[in-house]
Amino acid sequence: MADKGDAEGLFTLGKYHYFGVCVPQDDIKAAHFLSLAAEKGVLCAPAVLETFQEPGIGDAELARQEVFRRCAFAMTRILDRQLAERLVANLLLPGKMPADLRSEINRMYATDVPSPENMFALARHYVGKEHIAPLREAAMFWLNRLSAEETPVKTKVHYFLGRLAFGDGGDLVDETTGEMWLYMAAKSGEIPDAQREYALRLSRRDGGKHPRITAYAWLLLAQRNGVDVTRDMAEVGAGLTELDFQVAKAISRQIQPD
Repeated sequence: MADKGDAEGLFTLGKYHYFGVCVPQDDIKAAHFLSLAAEKGVLCAPAVLETFQEPGIGDAELARQEVFRRCAFAMTRILDRQLAERLVANLLLPGKMPADLRSEINRMYATDVPSPENMFALARHYVGKEHIAPLREAAMFWLNRLSAEETPVKTKVHYFLGRLAFGDGGDLVDETTGEMWLYMAAKSGEIPDAQREYALRLSRRDGGKHPRITAYAWLLLAQRNGVDVTRDMAEVGAGLTELDFQVAKAISRQIQPD
């Protein structure tokens, strides 16, 4: 796993070399693998790496480890406290959590309250498939939390979750739920592009021309809000009658922002 660049494999191999489990104890190899794991976003790796610091260590290495420390702090921010401590417990040997990591986690939860905008940015980053499963789950925890709270980013979170379902996040958000998020973003009226994307999702439903009539209504709404949907209208409207277009116009006028 480590040879293939897997984050958990790199961390585990570094941990084994550090503690001398299954392999000979070797600080140099441990530092090497833990450094690679830290670069890939493993929460505990930076704290373990700090045990290798000694007086006189080179400035470049100190700067490198400061990057790892900031990486750990950023990830701590997106973790619910219980989830954070469970992740730490799973990655380190029992009773081996460095005291400085625990104190930093305590400090983060006691004094550092990130803004919804920062939380959204962090969660949006760590939900990607390139990150280890616990971090992706933590990111989804925060996205779901932000989706329910009245904050300036609420509609943006709904739109992101809707798009996530139809992209690389399909294992975290199914398409039915994703369509619901897109609808909520579209209904708010804050993101006209969400109205276009929701319309296109509707147009691909089975059920004859009725979903396409409703989809056309949403395209009309997006158009009134400044989105260029000329090509989409031609595709969705193919085969609809003049009466269907009148119905779509009536539906679009009835859609009221939340």
